[in-house]
Amino acid sequence: MFRTLNLLSRTIFVISRFDEEADIEDEKDYNKRFEIKKENVQNRLNELISLSEEEKEGLTIVAVAANPFDLGFKHWQKHKEEFQKLSHIKALQDATQQKIKENGGELTIIEEAKKSIIQDVIYKQAPLAKQALQDINREMETLNKTIKKRRKDIQDLNGEISQARIHLKEFIVRYFSDLIRQVSGTSLETFNDFAIREIGNEGINIDTRVKNEFERQTQGIANEIVKIETTFNADVSSFEKYAGTLGRSGINFLKQSGFINATNVKLARDGIVAVGKVVGVDLALKFKPWGAVKLASNLNKALPLISLAFEAWDSWNTHQKIQKFEKAKGEMKSHFEKQKEEILALINDETRFKQTCFPIIFELEKSFQELEETIKKTQEFSEGLEKWVKTGEHFINGEDIIDVEPEEG
Repeated sequence: MFRTLNLLSRTIFVISRFDEEADIEDEKDYNKRFEIKKENVQNRLNELISLSEEEKEGLTIVAVAANPFDLGFKHWQKHKEEFQKLSHIKALQDATQQKIKENGGELTIIEEAKKSIIQDVIYKQAPLAKQALQDINREMETLNKTIKKRRKDIQDLNGEISQARIHLKEFIVRYFSDLIRQVSGTSLETFNDFAIREIGNEGINIDTRVKNEFERQTQGIANEIVKIETTFNADVSSFEKYAGTLGRSGINFLKQSGFINATNVKLARDGIVAVGKVVGVDLALKFKPWGAVKLASNLNKALPLISLAFEAWDSWNTHQKIQKFEKAKGEMKSHFEKQKEEILALINDETRFKQTCFPIIFELEKSFQELEETIKKTQEFSEGLEKWVKTGEHFINGEDIIDVEPEEG
């Protein structure tokens, strides 16, 4: 480090508390002990950095006793002359002045010290930063590939979704056309059986049959989407673990950068998981009583719906009775037709159909986009880190550096 940071020529090696090593009142003993200690320092430095002969000769080593015999500051303030002689502090003062002179003066030494501090930081952090760059680029590439792969997995399901829509359209046309045909053929005597069998209380039978067919056609696709979500979740979890190791590897500035890290990746992942738990179709179909259930309800006020007492109808005007019944059937057929059109409109609108049957697709895409934005920011940060490393290397090599003023936010 002395040689790397160019410290050797600016360093004074001070052997302190020398009054514990030698008789500082005996100049001969002081010099003898000093030479031994001086040689020890030289040998130790030589072991550490293999000194050249020129470096050995250029070493500045002094031995001082800052508080001879532990008599304290107040005592030596009163005996300054004796302190100067016994402490050998003048040797340190002279050596300091000599170093200042040899190194171009105080300002030059200050500038060199600044450079040494910067170099020290660069030498310690540059290898970590380089490794971090490699890790970041590798992980970003992996995440990008993951997003592309999962997007393709979803796109590959479009064929199955198209087939499901075709089958559903065929079912809806066939089913509601059959209902219209059946209601057209009912009479006052047979309507009750039709209402119970095909409509049910508040249309529950129709609601159930339509929903069952939707689930039959879409459940397999929904399960495949959940598998895609699970795989994506596992891929993101892998990066989440990596992001958590950044601090332990010494790259705290990455972990705290506010860009891609364990926390924001986890938020994106949790959003997917929450949606992935809800699998199924919610058509929000509102089967109103139409004319059918309404008619059944009105009839029920006068007579039991299940066992109509036909003799009670004799008091009604037959023509009026049939007119009302046919009108109610017409309204019912109109409602069937309208419901058929509404469901077909849903199936024909691809985006709306996917939003209704496969909402997780849109949540996944949202997570993909959020991660892509995060990756973009991280790559920008990575580019800044790479510039920092290159600037540091230029500095170490003594090349000119152009300072760039940071933009004011």
